[in-house]
Amino acid sequence: MRKPQRRSVVYTVQVLILMVVVYPALLVLVRLIAPDDAHSPLRYVIAILPAVPVAGVAIAYVRWLRQADELERRIQLEAMAFSAIVTILGVGTYVVLTDLPAWVLFLSFMALWLVGVIARKMWLNR
Repeated sequence: MRKPQRRSVVYTVQVLILMVVVYPALLVLVRLIAPDDAHSPLRYVIAILPAVPVAGVAIAYVRWLRQADELERRIQLEAMAFSAIVTILGVGTYVVLTDLPAWVLFLSFMALWLVGVIARKMWLNR
């Protein structure tokens, strides 16, 4: 039986960058083309378009994580936990209190995840 071909880390990073760029663009597009009628079925279909890049990030990340070694998986898990906790507590509360757009929450999560990965790798290399 032939082993499935593994995607490279570069490909995964390219997909992640593309999805992080496409997400805010789709949010803007949804605001521009969504019908004014709040009960229009088309409005609901258009409103879920930004979920596509979020799903793309999840799929690319899981594919990459499956080929990562044990240490990298642990680093990623700890970075993701750090990112989730800080995002939910800090930005989540701020978004609710100030009527900030939801994309701020997504981008904050992605940025904090990166901070968590870098911090953890620095901690392990000292």
